Order: sequence, then C-alpha cells, then structure tokens
Amino acid sequence: MNGFRRLACTALLMLAMLAVQTMRAQPVPLANSSFEADRSLAADGAFGSGDMTDLGITAPTGWSVITSDSTWNNRPNTDEIAFGWKDIVPAEGTQVINLWAGSVIGQTTSLEWSSLVPGDQLRLTVAAGDRRELRPDGLPYFADESFFGISDGLAARKTGAVPGAADWLANVVARSASGWIAPPEIVLKGGTMKDFAITHEVTAADVQRAGRVGVFLAGIGTSSGTSNGTTVQAQSWWDDVRLELLTIAGPFIEEFAATPASVVPGQPVVLSWEVYNAEDGTVVIEPSVGTVAAVGSTEVTPQQTTTYTITATADGVARTRSVTIEVVSASPPVITLSATPERILPGQSSLLSWSVSLADSVVIDNGIGPVDATGSLAVSPAESTAYRLTATGPGGSTSTTAVVVVDATANPVRPNILFILADDLGWTDIRTGPSGPNVLRGVNHGSDYYQTPNLSRLAAQGLSFTHAYVQQNCQPTRSAMLSGQHPARSGNNLYNVSSLSRADGTPALVPPTQGTMPTSTTTYADVLKAAGYLTAHFGKAHVGTPSTLGFDLTVAEAGGLGSYFASGGSFATGGSGLSAWSSNYTSAYIDAVLKGPGPIAVPLHRRASNLSGTIMPNDPDRLTGGNKHHIDAMTDAACDYITKHAAGANGDRPFLMQLNHFAVHVPIQPRADLKAKYDALPKGTYHKSAAYAAFVEHLDQAVGRILDRLADPDGDGTTVDSIAEDTLVVFTSDNGGSIAIASSEFTDNHPLRDRKGSFWEGGLRVPLIVSRSGTVPAGAQSDTLVHTVDFYPTLVEHAGAALPSGLALDGVSFDLHLRAPSVARRHRAPLFYHFPGYMDNRARPMSVAIARINGADYKLVHHYDTSYRGNNPPPEGLKALSSPWELYNLSDDLSETRNLADGTYSNHLLYGAIADELAAALRGWLTQQTPGWNAKMPTVRATGAIVPYPAADVPDVDVAPDRAFRATAVAIDPATGRIALTWNSEAGFVYHIEGSSDLIHWQPLVSDIVAIGAASIHSFDDPQRNDAQRRFYRVRLGPRK
Repeated sequence: MNGFRRLACTALLMLAMLAVQTMRAQPVPLANSSFEADRSLAADGAFGSGDMTDLGITAPTGWSVITSDSTWNNRPNTDEIAFGWKDIVPAEGTQVINLWAGSVIGQTTSLEWSSLVPGDQLRLTVAAGDRRELRPDGLPYFADESFFGISDGLAARKTGAVPGAADWLANVVARSASGWIAPPEIVLKGGTMKDFAITHEVTAADVQRAGRVGVFLAGIGTSSGTSNGTTVQAQSWWDDVRLELLTIAGPFIEEFAATPASVVPGQPVVLSWEVYNAEDGTVVIEPSVGTVAAVGSTEVTPQQTTTYTITATADGVARTRSVTIEVVSASPPVITLSATPERILPGQSSLLSWSVSLADSVVIDNGIGPVDATGSLAVSPAESTAYRLTATGPGGSTSTTAVVVVDATANPVRPNILFILADDLGWTDIRTGPSGPNVLRGVNHGSDYYQTPNLSRLAAQGLSFTHAYVQQNCQPTRSAMLSGQHPARSGNNLYNVSSLSRADGTPALVPPTQGTMPTSTTTYADVLKAAGYLTAHFGKAHVGTPSTLGFDLTVAEAGGLGSYFASGGSFATGGSGLSAWSSNYTSAYIDAVLKGPGPIAVPLHRRASNLSGTIMPNDPDRLTGGNKHHIDAMTDAACDYITKHAAGANGDRPFLMQLNHFAVHVPIQPRADLKAKYDALPKGTYHKSAAYAAFVEHLDQAVGRILDRLADPDGDGTTVDSIAEDTLVVFTSDNGGSIAIASSEFTDNHPLRDRKGSFWEGGLRVPLIVSRSGTVPAGAQSDTLVHTVDFYPTLVEHAGAALPSGLALDGVSFDLHLRAPSVARRHRAPLFYHFPGYMDNRARPMSVAIARINGADYKLVHHYDTSYRGNNPPPEGLKALSSPWELYNLSDDLSETRNLADGTYSNHLLYGAIADELAAALRGWLTQQTPGWNAKMPTVRATGAIVPYPAADVPDVDVAPDRAFRATAVAIDPATGRIALTWNSEAGFVYHIEGSSDLIHWQPLVSDIVAIGAASIHSFDDPQRNDAQRRFYRVRLGPRK
C-alpha cells in the first residue's frame, strides 16, 4: 500500500454554452477494420464450407477474442470463429468476418474516455448482412440475436455467463439491440450488406472511466434452416467497421503518441501529436515540455516512468490525452565479494575474491580502484576494514561489502567464555554511560535510582546492544540459548514455564501439551566441550540437570530459591557445591571481599554514585555475624574457579562458565547494608523500591567481583596475571522485569510496555553487554537485532569451534559484528515468536514478528484468542480486541501505545504494505518445512478444530470511492491569490501540501496540518504560482499525531 497520492489540480473556467453546437465528426482509427485476410485461403464465390478459413479461437489481426463458447448446434471449439471473402457489394469491400454462435471479438482504440467531454458522441457503424439467398421456406437467413457495441477497454465475458443471456458481457457502455441485423421487413438477399449504426452520447460518468474506448462484435445466430457443410444455419457476417467521434465546439486531439513507449533511463523518446480546432497558444504538454504547436513532435528523455499529458482548449472546452512512457531499468549488475579469512592477525593477509556480471565498470574502494569483472587480490589492512565493491552498468549500480577484521587475538589460543545471566532483570534496571544498552537516540532510559557502577564499567569496556530480545520468561529463554533453536524446534520444545495452560477461567482455546528440553539436544556446551573446553555451570538451570546438557561441573543448581540467605552455614536450596562459601559473614571476609579494593583500587562498596557523581557507599560492616547471601556465596565459588583455572589446575584448556544468578527473581531479599543505603536515598522517577534497588546493586557488585578476578586471578592486587584479554564476557537477562502489581517490591519497565511473561517490549527486551579486552571495541554500541537463539552460533564461532553438521539452528552469529561493529554491519532477518497457550494475565495465544524495515523497527502481533482477558487484568495487561492484528513502530513508539493496524483507512495506506510484509514473513516462518520444526497450535474448545496459522497478509481497509484519500477541489481567491485545497481526510492524521511545475520536482508549501474531520480545506500562498504556466499540488499523508 502507498500512503502517498499524487493529484494535479488545475482550475479551468467553464463557460455556459447556450446555443446548439455544431457536431464535428472525426474518424477514430481502428485496426483491420475491413478484416483484411490472405485471399489465397478462400475461393471466390458463395460462402460454403470450403470458402472459409477456420480460425479456432484466433481472431483477425488487430482483434481479440472475447469469448468463443460453442453453445449452438454443438459445434466443436475449433470451429467457433471463421472468416472468408466474397465480392458481395463492391463498394463495401470484399473481406467479410463470419462469427459463429457465441463468439465475440473486440479491440481497444487509442481514444481515452478521459479525453472526452460530456455531450460528445461516439457513432459506431458496421456493414452486416446475409450469407446467401433464401432458405427452403423462402425466408432470408439472418442472425437475429447478434449485436455490436462500444466498451470501456475490451469487452469481457462475465464468469459463468451463458452467451445470449442478459448482460453476459462486461465493460459494455452501449450496444445495439438484438435482432437488428435483418428484421423481416428488410430482406438482404444474395449476400447483400447494409450499414447499421448506434450512437452513444458521452456522459460525465463516461469521462471518469479509466480505460480507452473499445468496440466489439457479437454473434449468436438463432435462426433455423438447412444447408450443407459447416455453414448450416445463419451466422453473423460483418464487414467494414467504422467508429467516429462527433464533438461539440472545442478542439480534437487526433493523435498523441510516444515512440518508443518503453525505454531504459537516458534513452530518448519522441512525442508526436496532431490537434485540430485548438486556439493558438493553448496546446500544452506536461510535464516539462510546455506550449507547443498544434501539430508536431519533440524529444524527451524521462529518467523514470512518466505520464505526459497534452491539453488543448477552444471555445471554453479543454480536452486532454495522455501517454505513459515506461522507463525500465536494465538488470542491475550481479556481484559477489568475499574475504578469506575474515579475521587476520596484524601483518597477515586476506584474499579478496569477486565476480561481476552485467557491469561496465567495477571499482573497489580503500585505495584499490578499478578492477576486472572477475579476480582476486591479497590485502593486508592495518586495522579492521570494510572493502566495498561497486559495479556500474546499464541497469545502474550495485554495491556489496566484505569485511576483514584485524584481531590481535585471532590466534589458535581459544578464549575463555563467561556467560552471566541475570534473572528477571529489566531493560531499564541498570544505569550505564552514554553508550549503554538502554540508551536510544541520546536518551538514557536507565534507572535514576538503582546504581550499577560495575555494569557501567563493563559497558565502558565492551559493546552494548540496544535491541536484544529473549523469550518472555525463564525456562524458554534458557532452552533457546542452550539449543540455539526456537520452541517450535524438537531440540527445544519449551514455550513457557511449567505449562501453556496458565489461564484463569476457561479460555476459548485449548493449548497443546508443553514439552521438555530433550537430554539428547546438542547444546553449545556440548559443542565447546567437544572442542576441548572445560564447561562449568553455576546457579539456576531450570531446563534439566546441567550434567546432561554438556557441563562438567555444576554448582548451586536449582530451579528457584525459597530464601537467598543461608541458615546454619548452608542453603536450603541452590546450595550444592557451596558449602565452602556458606558460612556467616566475618570481619575478615567483609574487609577482603566486600570492601576490598581489588585491582582497580576503588573499594567495591564505594564504586556507586548518584546521577550527580556523588559517591553513594554502602556499609558492609553491619553484616558481621549475619547469614551469608546466596549472591555472595555463588560469586565466591565462581571467583575460586577462575583463580584455580588461571593457576593451571586444569592445564591449558579454556573454560566455559555459565554463571546464572537467581537474582533478581523473587523473593526480593536484599542484603541489609544495601537496603539501608536505598532507604535513605530519594526515590526515582519510576523506580521506588529500596529493596529491589538494593537487590540490583548487589547483583552489580557480584559482576564487579568477577571482572576484578578476571583482571587479577590470584587476587594479589596486580594485573600481571590478567586473563581479561583471553575471556569473552557476556551479560544479559532471561526476560524483562517483574513490574509492581500487587507488591511494591518490584521494578517498573517504563517506557517499555508490560512485564515478564508478556510479549510486549517489557517482557522481551533486555540489556546485553559483551566485552573482551583487545577484541571487542570498548565503549561501543550496536542497534542490530539480537535474538536468544543467536548466542549459540556466536559463542561457538568466537571459540573457533565448528558447528555440528546437520543441526537445524535458528540463530544467526554476530561474532564478526561484535569484533568490528562499525565496519562489519549486521542486518538481522526478522525475529519471530510463537506462543500457542496462555500466561495468566500476561499472554494469550499469539505469534509475533519484529523486523527493521526502511530504517524503522516494526512489530506485528497476531492474536489467536482475541476475547481472553485473564482475571482482573492490570492496566498493562490484556484486553479484549476487535481485531487479531496489531502493528507498532517501535522506533517512534517504544511504549507500544499506537496500534497502526487499528482499522483506520489512513493507517492502512501508511502501513498496510509493512503489515503485509511482516505477515507473509511470519506465516513463512510458522509453516517452514525444516528438520524438527513443528509450530504447535491450540484447538478450539467447542469443536476440537486446530486453530489455523495466520494469513500471509493483513486484511485491507476499504472505504467508499468518494471517501478515498484524494483532493476533491481547488480554488483561487482572485483578490488575494491564495489557493484553497480540499481533500478527504481522517481526524487526527497529519497532512502536508506540496507544489510542482513539472510533476517531478516538488516543493513543500504547508506542513503538519492536523485533520479534525472527514474533509479538510486549507488556504495557502504559493510563491511560484505566477512564475509557471501551470502548477500542480498534492497532499501527502503522514502519521497520526
């Protein structure tokens, strides 16, 4: 769909004509009007069976077969149209067309309906007659049901209509009555012919027709008689068809043509015309040609498909004709370009290889210059470089890029991988610097209450992703990360936590059975383990036993914690492997760990500051003798693992550590010293829970301790033994934040909509930071789309391992991008979600597509149960819907408040094509035929029928023709010269008026006109109106304010 409608408005003065006008007759050219045929195909004489040439369903040159049904006398289809010749009446010519019963032929002329004016007349005359003398009963043969007529374009047979039935032809404007050929009182004996004619007076409605004037001849033939051969019974005999235009006073445009009518850009076209009876100086061709003589030609060179219109005026009557020149681009160049290898060490080379066709010139930038169409070249860039190849030919230019990343760590030493996963941490729950993961267009959406200095440090050291998406809650995110597959893939199977039936009441649909993650799934831990990695899992698993999922070591595994505090030196849950770190806090531990400076010289408890930069410390001394917090105990265990590994306890094998914190999942149980700190601080704009703020900073301190240990594995305060350059650190969350519904001890996801468990941004978008000193650029930011399933191929590729052959992965690696984000740009295909069940008040059965289109991020949602609302849904929860479709522009509407698929006509004009594009992609994803794919669907409770997948397009929004978006009137105030333009509008939408003198170059005249009703009128000045012979105006539709 196109939300842009071009309208050329020209004010004409129409004079009332009181006198009777003299009609002027002008012939309208017809192709093959006398049915010229190859005379050798028929013998001179009476029309018997041997004298006709059977045409089957082929018409004479210049004519088209409209219909060729054989409904009379069971004639075979191949004999339905025939023609021959005979000297019937010399003055009428010798060629005759014979139409069998049920046949119609027609053609269109060059005469446009829009070039006529009401009162003009079209007169169609044909010669027709009998094929031979008398029947045995003495009566003449004639085709008493045949007729002819005038059409709008080609006449057409209506689907299923029977020839001869009332209105069996479509596009008919005027036709003769049946039985006109030879009424009984007119005896056309001996093959005589007679002229028959009809006249049609052009109406105002005719002038609005979009097509050209057409003519048609129909044969029915219902008379009876006997004869021999194939000409038994009467048929329709036609000859010498003539069409005339009888005009009232005014000009007549005999011809307006473009030769050739289709060109490539830059190719000249000759416009030629003949105009009669026009007043001097009134023949004008637009765009760009201007005033011309009544007869002539000129050359134009359109750069794009252009419609040229000639206008002539006389006696107050203006006539126009148009011709469109199609500018067809030649096929663009076809190019391939690769760099092998993509990653090199400083001083090494990469081989650029390319192949180009359909191009006249090929150029590679960065100092290489012109090259042959096919070739290769070794390059040794000093820094990461994108080599751009541009090929130019008759079809335009095409470019592509190959990236060579110069990586000081691109060597056989495989990096350690530390994946830190927070639980329920929202996108706005952290505060980092200007390049953090929640900074968009310079606006920092991070908390103004929670303090996360160590995550800010991680962002300053690495690359932050602003558009990172995970699943709606814990279990499916972890399964997708480990498997690299969507829930609909057999290696995953997890759509939701626990079940798909977490709904209140009795919903309309019955969800399918929730699966479990198979132990046979090849996880990324399996792949890295096979590549020589030590694999360790710390913390929450929730998708099975880590030892069955590729991990050598498991510490503190559990699905959830009943309490974050140890009791009696042990944890009730999540304590496996933590016995050495579960004892109560001591002064020595507090001084060395919770207050210790670490390698960056700033004590852990004094790193946080408010927005003004004032240090906001906590006081860990108050913890002395108290029970150990799980965050601290698990971080102790993780730091111990790093220290022992760096000391060589595991040889030279790299490690994969999956550090899955339980925080900040409920219960919200912060450490007392941090809670006291936030109790004393002013609350934030949206974040107000001191307990949650303390919980978040505690998690942040845990991240700080891990970063400290990577920089100083032996803990001696120096970094000589740092493994930071050898370790890839990934930090993210398993879903969005849990917002405050019934309790104040939660977060707020503003400006994101809704929360954990939902498929709105508040449930899916999370912070993502990736760091590796010397490999990943520091303080960088990326807006590429990242999905949960992308981690699997990224981590495997970064480790230099090979992906398993035959494994159907849904993720797309971003490893090269994270090494050089400004050079190795990444354009991620759409992200998809499918949820065939319910999630209490947060989610109903739906499918989702998110994609970047024309530089903006769009989200399409299809609901399978529009009536489900849950039980007492909160303000950001579910509501009954009138349509299953929703569309949001996330770039302009991050809070998802303006549904662009709301059923309004204007939104459909603006965004209908985008919705259709996403719907087609979504259906293609759901119905894909790839190994292990089965996107389960719910069933209808009342019938048991399976709910179908959504359609490949979103329903159109139609309005009555008189309400379509178009300009309806233009007027000029003679006193002021101001122009008043009226158009059909829709309340709340924004419109812009632009002007042009050539229909190519447009100038803005008025912007941001907000409509208040179904029709808008706006008066404006046009500074260029007096400088041009003619001005055109158009109204451009914009988004609703």
